[in-house]
Amino acid sequence: MNKINTIIIILMSSLCSFSKVTGQLKLGDVYKALNKNKEAYNISIINTSTKESDSVDAENISSINNMYYAHDKLFIGVKGTGKLYELTSTQKPVRIDKTKFGGDRFGSSDFIYNDTIYSIGGYGFWNISGSIRYFDTATNEWGIFRSNYPLSFANGINANSYFDPINGQLHLIYNDCTPEYIDIPRKEQTTCFYQCLNLKTKKWLEKPLIINKAIAKIFSDLNFLQTTPTGVLVSSKFYRSILLIDFNKELFYALKDSKFTEFVQKKNRIKNGLIYSTDSSLILYDNLSDSLEFFSFKKNDVKLININLFDKSTLPDINWMEFAIPTLIIIIIVLIILFIITYQKYKKTEILIRTDQIYTLDEKKKTINDFIKNLSEIEIQVLEILVRNNWNFIPTSAAEINKKLGTEKKDTKIQNNIRGEILSKINNKFSVYSSIKEDLVNRRKMDFDKRYVEYYVNENLIKKFPKKIFD
Repeated sequence: MNKINTIIIILMSSLCSFSKVTGQLKLGDVYKALNKNKEAYNISIINTSTKESDSVDAENISSINNMYYAHDKLFIGVKGTGKLYELTSTQKPVRIDKTKFGGDRFGSSDFIYNDTIYSIGGYGFWNISGSIRYFDTATNEWGIFRSNYPLSFANGINANSYFDPINGQLHLIYNDCTPEYIDIPRKEQTTCFYQCLNLKTKKWLEKPLIINKAIAKIFSDLNFLQTTPTGVLVSSKFYRSILLIDFNKELFYALKDSKFTEFVQKKNRIKNGLIYSTDSSLILYDNLSDSLEFFSFKKNDVKLININLFDKSTLPDINWMEFAIPTLIIIIIVLIILFIITYQKYKKTEILIRTDQIYTLDEKKKTINDFIKNLSEIEIQVLEILVRNNWNFIPTSAAEINKKLGTEKKDTKIQNNIRGEILSKINNKFSVYSSIKEDLVNRRKMDFDKRYVEYYVNENLIKKFPKKIFD
């Protein structure tokens, strides 16, 4: 019995020693490491001794987990799922989101900015998304910000991205993509685009830029290795050296081989730990030794490459038909409007050019002047109102004629009868005098109220009235 107890004690001691040697990474270790700096961005997990899981366990942290740290609070996400946990004061993760159906955002860009957790883009359910998601702490659900540019991307599928916390920007290189459910021939990609999301305005650039083809033709020509406070370290298909790209300044540099080797060696020494950025340095945390190592660049560690990062002389292929048809429609509408305006000006000019000349109505040399002599005094007064209003392009209202006739205070039926009788007499006398079948005075319903009518002189006959006929 004593031998059995001895064996159990030895086994337990061995297991404890093994856990200590491997430095298995736990949430408490992560929180302790991040709490040493009070600022940490773009946190990456290094943990070779655990298995990946779609849930969060305080004893089991792996590269499938996203880490967000702000104001002494640690949040843990599960990539691709929308699941989000918070580390409590008891060092236990508690799920805080209400997501029921995950799997819509593999390859998304996940980070925290101004105390808000973002999850942008990603692949899931045979489609690539461009959603700018954020975690709403008031509802414990994911919401979206509407943006200005239709951009779908997923890291590793058609894009590489990195978050710049200092300037509040998401930098992205990508190729255009087509959803898998659309059956069209896939074109060979020959252009690599760049976009930048401003997290303050939630707006992308109005137009994407094009990466210089000497640097990359497709997004996978550039492999994002590590983000740093001054840019992103990348390996390029076209350069032997590791590159440091600063998208804000539109510059890129070749990193000294010895400097990158230093970084790789430091990283490889860590079996379980973290890599994260602060405003000034890249930090590597080794959980086994509970130590921090700092990595940064000096001017003599990099060499500027004198090539434009963006090819601004080349524009993306444009389907001109998308612009040609609307443009043509606009041109036609403008021409129609111009024609109507010109015609109206012509008609007005034709009416306004009046002289004292006596105009004849027909081959019998009959004139408006002689016609007016056949009218009564009140008929001449009504006709004068109509003609002068026409000269000024103003229709004559029934109320104006009623006032001239002195019937404005009488019953409406009486007004209509007297007004109609006077206008009928004018038209009848004109028809008898001129033998012209058209009425001299016409009526129409008013545009703004069809219950009322307005009167005007026939536009073909108004030109026959001399300028001073009523003077």
